[in-house]
Amino acid sequence: MRHATPKMLKFLGYPNQICILVNKLCCAICILLGLSLITIITLEVFFRYVINSALSWPEEVAGFVFVWFSMLGAAICLFEGSHIKVTFFVTQLNQKVQYYLKNFIYILVIIFSYVLVDRGISSLYIVSGQVSPAAKINMVWEYVAVPITGIIFILYCIVSILNNLLTGNDSIREDLKS
Repeated sequence: MRHATPKMLKFLGYPNQICILVNKLCCAICILLGLSLITIITLEVFFRYVINSALSWPEEVAGFVFVWFSMLGAAICLFEGSHIKVTFFVTQLNQKVQYYLKNFIYILVIIFSYVLVDRGISSLYIVSGQVSPAAKINMVWEYVAVPITGIIFILYCIVSILNNLLTGNDSIREDLKS
């Protein structure tokens, strides 16, 4: 394992802080989106079953909100390392192999994320002239979640690789502030 020098920690401080800031922003947005989902769905149920006059737009808007909620939630999970993973075999490997495997996995995530960004941007051109039928919202607002999340994934993975290479610890969280 590498021991971080003060110079390395200073160099990594800025990208780590950017990642921490992006994650806090994602968390705040997810809280707002979650509250919005609860409000929209409650409103829809109330109008449909209590007033007996269903609204046309809540289902579509809830779909838009849910896409953003799940995509940003995935970014939060990547940042916190809480996404689903199989660690049984990895923990059986020695530290050096684990070190290289982590970097390899981050590179795979970067490649996948690049595809998300590339295909996501391509889809924006396709849907840019389309609006949702009931809510009349441009479909770009739903589809833009894919490339934005891909960019966040790439940022997190690059910073994790830098941390791993320079300090031996791939964490981009606040535990590097020592």
